[in-house]
Amino acid sequence: MFGEIHVVESVMEECAEGGRILVPDLKMQDWVIPVADAKGSLLPVLFELDRGEKHTIIAAHQHPADWVVIDERIGRQAAEYVGLNVTGTLGLLGQGEMYGPDRLFR
Repeated sequence: MFGEIHVVESVMEECAEGGRILVPDLKMQDWVIPVADAKGSLLPVLFELDRGEKHTIIAAHQHPADWVVIDERIGRQAAEYVGLNVTGTLGLLGQGEMYGPDRLFR
């Protein structure tokens, strides 16, 4: 559906730690482009976010992205505040439904 997705290192580490949802090793997916966590100052609006959300928003702000995928409300609000286009996992699934299963699973 998107061709490639840029994922910051801190999010890849969070996914690798595991949890209730099984996430495949993102480093092994050829459609995932790893992005180094940002160095330097953080925008004050990001102080309350977790590490993955902070670095996702900073990376998308520094290297303009079409969409930023964030599920947590406070992260979505912070991303929108700095002018990013935000969607969540359910929004992506809705896009896949719109394009049909052939397009979603390529």
